[in-house]
Amino acid sequence: MPAQTARSASTRGKPAEGGSEFRVEASSRKLNLSTGESVAFISTLSTEGREILTMKDSRGAVVRTILDSVRGPGTYTDTWDGLGSDRLRLPDAQYFWVASFDSGSTTSVIDTTDVR
Repeated sequence: MPAQTARSASTRGKPAEGGSEFRVEASSRKLNLSTGESVAFISTLSTEGREILTMKDSRGAVVRTILDSVRGPGTYTDTWDGLGSDRLRLPDAQYFWVASFDSGSTTSVIDTTDVR
């Protein structure tokens, strides 16, 4: 079975002067669905806030929300296993991730559909 691709990026979302900072890194490997591999996302937050992590298909449609939670400062690991919101395997294709962080005063977004 062909592998699924989750576009990889290591990037920071940094708002205007005085705002909070967050960083999200994704592993760059392709998913081999037959072996149950996953893509790991490591988020580093400098302050408490709401973090949202979603997966999109090539048309920009959200196929799964991996995380929508308030978190304190620290480093967190989340994974995507190639399943959609309905918990069924998605077709072999390229997928992108979007991470957002809202500290209450500032919102930052990292959208890998814009990374070419």
